[in-house]
Amino acid sequence: MEKLKELSLVYKAILVILALIMAAIVWAIFSAPELPTQEEANKMAQRAKIMVYENNTMKEEQNGKVIWEVTAKRTEMNAETNKARCEGIVGRFYMDDGIVVDGNAKAGGFDGKTKNVFLEGDAVIVTSDGRKLAADKITWVAQEQKAIAEGHVHLTRK
Repeated sequence: MEKLKELSLVYKAILVILALIMAAIVWAIFSAPELPTQEEANKMAQRAKIMVYENNTMKEEQNGKVIWEVTAKRTEMNAETNKARCEGIVGRFYMDDGIVVDGNAKAGGFDGKTKNVFLEGDAVIVTSDGRKLAADKITWVAQEQKAIAEGHVHLTRK
């Protein structure tokens, strides 16, 4: 009878261990995360290509000479397109004729391919020779070294 009780306890212990193993397997199967859909995977890959910087400065140089420099509170740089989108932007542009242009806006950006810079949202630029340009959007066209203003444009001179 004693042996039967011992054998019964061993069987019960084995059943408890098997039940725990089965419970662990069931938990592992049902708690595994679902794989993302192709669309979700593409979105995650796109976000991975965007670098975010806080309070950073970017600048463009040619032949050791600074052409422009821009500081932003927040910048999102897309490594694939080489384009930046900025918030709280302040910039300085150095002209070939020695004139310095200071600008600021709520937002802006930079295209690494064209080297163009844009300011938008209460965009204002002021030149060292006394001209002031305010507009909804101001784009610095690097190749032509000129500014193009769009929307509610105001130009003044001291």
